[in-house]
This record gives sequence, C-alpha cells and structure tokens, in this order.
Amino acid sequence: MAIALAITDGTTTVSLSGTSPVLGCTYFPQTSQYRNGEWQPVTEQADVNLRGTAATIRATVASIETLLQQAQRRQEKGVGDRVFVTFAPLSETAYRSEITDGRVVWSTDPGLRRLGDTNPTVQVAVIWTRAPGWDGAEAELSISANGQGAATGGRTVTNNSANGNWVQIAAAQVANDMPAPVRLEMTNTTGSSQAYRKFITNVNAYSDPANLVHYLQGEAVVSGGTSRADATCSGGNYLEIIVSSSPATYQWTLPAADMQRTKGRRARILARIASSSGPLYIQPVVLDSGGTQTLWTGDELYHGSLISYATYVDLGIVPLPPGGYSASAAAHRLGLIVRGGSILALDVLQITMVDSYRYVDLNTSGVSVANNATLVHDGIEGLNYMLASGVRTPVATSFGSPTMLQPATLQRIHFLYSLASTGGAPIASTLSVRVYHRPRRLTV
Repeated sequence: MAIALAITDGTTTVSLSGTSPVLGCTYFPQTSQYRNGEWQPVTEQADVNLRGTAATIRATVASIETLLQQAQRRQEKGVGDRVFVTFAPLSETAYRSEITDGRVVWSTDPGLRRLGDTNPTVQVAVIWTRAPGWDGAEAELSISANGQGAATGGRTVTNNSANGNWVQIAAAQVANDMPAPVRLEMTNTTGSSQAYRKFITNVNAYSDPANLVHYLQGEAVVSGGTSRADATCSGGNYLEIIVSSSPATYQWTLPAADMQRTKGRRARILARIASSSGPLYIQPVVLDSGGTQTLWTGDELYHGSLISYATYVDLGIVPLPPGGYSASAAAHRLGLIVRGGSILALDVLQITMVDSYRYVDLNTSGVSVANNATLVHDGIEGLNYMLASGVRTPVATSFGSPTMLQPATLQRIHFLYSLASTGGAPIASTLSVRVYHRPRRLTV
C-alpha cells in the first residue's frame, strides 16, 4: 500500500500523495526535540507535485491554504475545527498530528511553476508547524476498579478515597511511547439527579499505584482529638478537633513501605472535612517517624469561617518523603498544624499523586446531571460538557493539564467530587467511568 499523506479538518480533506491533480510528494516526518521539560512543536514540509489544468492546480493549492489559515485562526481565536496532518506509512493505520501554523511556497524553479502550459506539472512546498506527537485511532481502554475486573463499557467508582475511588489501567493498555490525553466519561449512577459542583481527577503512574495506600483516616491520628461515629463519613467515623487560637499539631503515620512507593515525589493532600464551625487555618508539615523533628513545612492556608456540609479541601503539595527517594526510606509522619476558632470534623486525607491533575470547577449552584446522564472531560479535544440524550451542554472551567496517561505503565485515575450547597461530598455516591484515548507516538 502506498504512503498516504493528507491535511484535513474532518470535513474537508486534501490529499498530498497521489489524488489528482496531486501526482505525489516527498515527505520525511521530523522528530520533536525535548527542551525545558516539554516536547517542542515540529516544523516540516512536504514537496508536492501537481499536474492538471491551471484552474485545478490553483483550486487545490487554495484548499490547502484555506486549511492552514483555519489552523492559524484556531490557535489565535479558538474558533473553527482543528486541522490535522494525517500520515499512514505503508500499510499502517493513519496517525494524526494537529497543525498550528503553515503556508504554501511555490517552487523557484521556472520549469516547475509554468501554469501557462497545457496540463502543466508544478511543485509547491507545503510547510506546517504541528504538535510534537502523532495520535493513533481512538479506542476505549479496558479498565478495572475496586472489586471489578478489567473491561470496557464502564466500571463503578465511589466518592470515597478509602473505598474505591479509582480505576486502574494495565500497562499494555496505553500503547506507543508518549503520554496521551484521555476522554473521561463519568455517568451518574446514584439513581437520582445530582448537582455536581467540583470534580478532581488525578493520575498515579509512578508511585506503585496498585499498592500505595493513598488515604489516611482522620481517626487514625497518632494522638489528640476525639473519634466520633458518623455513618456519612469514611470508615464510619471522623476526628473531632477543638481548634483554638493557639496552633496545635496533629500527626498521622506514613508507613515506610508507602514512603518507598512515593519515591520522594510530591503529592497534593486533599482533606474531606465534614464540618467546621468557625475560622480555620491549616499548615501541612512532614516529620520524622517519632514526630519530634520537622523535616518540611508548607504554607498555612485559610479555609473559611464556616463549613456547614462535607467538602474537599486542598491542603497543598508536600514532598513524600522529604529529601528524595530511597529504597530503604523510613516511616514518616504527616502533620497538620491547626489554629483558628472552631470545632473541626476531619474525615479522611487523600494522598493525591500528581502525575496528572485536573480540577474542574462547575458553578456555585452546581450542574444538575440526571441519573444515567454523563459528564465528559475530553482531554483529546479540549472539551468539557454534559451529555444527555445525545445533546452536549458545555460546562465548567477546568484547571490543570488534560488527564494524561503514561505509555506502557500500570496506573490509576482517582476521582473526588462534591455537590452544590448542602449536597456536600457524599461518600456513597457512585459514577460509572469509561476511559478513551488515542495512543500517541513521537515518530511515524
């Protein structure tokens, strides 16, 4: 099978490799360079030979230029369909790479631009700048979840760090050699409409995701506070802390095995706070295994004068363990220095690895999603929307990069969310999650 090269926006496609009036072209894909922590855009060209009437040749060149200008407008103004160069080496499936800029340059050889001849043969250089990688065909990933084997079609996650708020992707599922964005489809399976307020997703790819214990129950505190029974809290309990104007430190054990799994990397600490009756300031610290020596101190953050319903609170990013990775890292303690003037009900702390992290803020009154309707976070196309009865309703502002999966790596995606107003952050709430991706490669 011949090599196939084209430029397309999904509706209009111009072949550069053999469809009349194109005779063929010379094209060698270039490889992105890695600088400043990122793969860089690629600028390259295809030398295209055309034969036919002058009008046909000009129309083909105009179609190419129109697509390249559309790609420019997409980058400048955010309007119009995305434009891709597609390339199928030999018998392989076509890969695509998004074009962000481009132009057409006519040959300077007089013999290759004589449009006045009958059925002339001419040559143009089609020059474009494109994304660093090439995306393959979209496919749904087979994922497993807590107590559920790997399959497509949806796996159930619960809104509870300690009870299965993740899906797992086997190493063989994400092919090729570059991180790839995913489309997450999260279907409301609670049995009734839910007014979703905030969504947090994160990926753990490099900190032993299948074995890392990624949560600490509030009542597992080393000392201090009082454990209170509450069926609406993780593990059926929360830690009650009487917060005063004098700072007090509460500590949780971070086992040696987990410190070896986190590998000296950074994790975001997300707390499920059941309630707080007054001003609340929290500062994270990391201590030695005995809790006597402070190894790292974070920023103190203010978390509101009143939290009347359960919500997730971001306590900042901490290094685990401080000082870097060691295969024989000792146990540590995570500490929270708390001050203010309230009664704090602390339910659970999630150790949130940030190999990829996205925070989606819907709106203050929430987005009402009917039972069996779906929220879609589409990192492939850069879209967020609600899908119900085939209708897309745009939603949200999202912060952070698209949810990205690493190639050839076992990894987990974790989910946390809260509802509007008094809906809180119910731990029994469920979603059916499906994950789609386009395997991405550096070269074709």
